[in-house]
Amino acid sequence: MSDPFDPDNFDPERHEPDALEQFDLDPDRLTEDFTTEETDGDSIGLSSENAPPGLKTLFWKLVLFYKVSIIAVTLGALLVIFDVRAESGIMVLLGGLLIFAYTLFLSWRGKRRVENGAFETEELEGDSEAAEPGDSE
Repeated sequence: MSDPFDPDNFDPERHEPDALEQFDLDPDRLTEDFTTEETDGDSIGLSSENAPPGLKTLFWKLVLFYKVSIIAVTLGALLVIFDVRAESGIMVLLGGLLIFAYTLFLSWRGKRRVENGAFETEELEGDSEAAEPGDSE
């Protein structure tokens, strides 16, 4: 039995020289998958301008709460582990866990609202309020 790590065992000619040809790495084809599609004359893009304001607010609130909870839990655990102000570390750790639990609840509630279409109706209500009562098309 030969040693698999023996440099004499490696034969570059034995391997297929164009192994990457089996993958479609054409840059034009890769960008085609992520272009916007036209539906009913409206352009659907990936920008945040198309998102309802309530959904954007919820998203950034969740980002902020998740970051604060991660920092608080990490800092509290480090203070407790290294026995530097352990009482304060426990309070910071518990506060971070409480913020994390609240953020999980907000995420769950927000997901439910998205599934129920609450943000879509919010956007429609905002459009109807923007129109003047005397305007007609």
